[in-house]
Amino acid sequence: MSIPLTQEERSESALVAFTLLVPASAGVALFALAFGGGVRPAITALALACVGMTGSITHLAKPLRAPTSLRNVRSSWLSREIAAVSVFWAFELAWLGSEAALTVSQDSVQDVLAIASLSSRAFAVVGGALLLAVIARAYKVSTRPAWCGPECLMELTACALGAGGALYAASAGLSLGGFGVVGIASAIAGVAGLALDVFSHRRRRLRLESLREQSDERIPLTLTRYDELRSLVLAAWLVEIAAVLLAVATLFWVASLAQLVAHALHRQVFYKLPVQVRYTAKLRK
Repeated sequence: MSIPLTQEERSESALVAFTLLVPASAGVALFALAFGGGVRPAITALALACVGMTGSITHLAKPLRAPTSLRNVRSSWLSREIAAVSVFWAFELAWLGSEAALTVSQDSVQDVLAIASLSSRAFAVVGGALLLAVIARAYKVSTRPAWCGPECLMELTACALGAGGALYAASAGLSLGGFGVVGIASAIAGVAGLALDVFSHRRRRLRLESLREQSDERIPLTLTRYDELRSLVLAAWLVEIAAVLLAVATLFWVASLAQLVAHALHRQVFYKLPVQVRYTAKLRK
C-alpha cells in the first residue's frame, strides 16, 4: 500500500519563471517572424529568455556546475533541455545583434542584415518550438501521473500564444488606438491560448479519471488535489479573459502583465498537482 508523504511546501518559483518566460520569449519571436522584427521586440524576447534561464539555473543544487549537465545530453532529457535553451538563447542573441546593426549600418549592407534578422528569427521560432517540446518531455515522470500526458506542452504553447502575442504588440510600439493587424492577431492568439488552457485542464482530468480504477492511491489523491486547486485554475482563466479584453482595448502592456499573471497561476497549479507517496510492504509469515 502507499501512504501520502507529508512534506513542507517547496517553492517552485524558479521553475515557474523558466516555464513562463521562455515560452513567452518564443511567442515574441513567432510574432516577430510573422509581422516584422525590430530592436524592441528583440530586446524583449532576449530579456525574457535570460531571466527564465537564470531561474532554471538557480533551481539547480549547484548552479555553477550547470554546463557539466551537457555531458549527459544523449541520455538525459534535462541535459537536452539545457542544450535546447542555450541554442534558443543564441538565436535570439543573433536576432538582437542583426537588428542593432540594422539601425547603424550603411545602405550597402542593409539587405544582408535584413536577411540575417529574418533568418535568426526563423531559427529562434524553430528552436523555441523544439525547446517547448523538450521541456514537456522532461516533465514526463512515471511517478507523477499528472505530468505524464500532453497537457504540459499544450499549456506551454498557450503561454507562447497569449503572453508572446501581447508582449510583441506592446514592445512593437502599438499604443492606445493603434489596434491594426498585429493587435487583432494578439487578441486572437490570447483567445486561442485560453481555449488551449481550458482544453488542457479538461483533458488532464479526464485522463486521470480513466486511470483511477487501474492505479494505486496516487490517482485518487491527485484528483482530490485537483479539486482543491480548482479556484486557482478558475482565477487563471478569468485573468486570461481580462487580458484578451485589455488587448482589444489596445492596452497591450497591461494585457501582457495580465497574461504573465494568468500563466504563472497555471504553472503554480502544474507544480502543486502531483502527490508524492511512499510504499509500505506487508511481511508474510
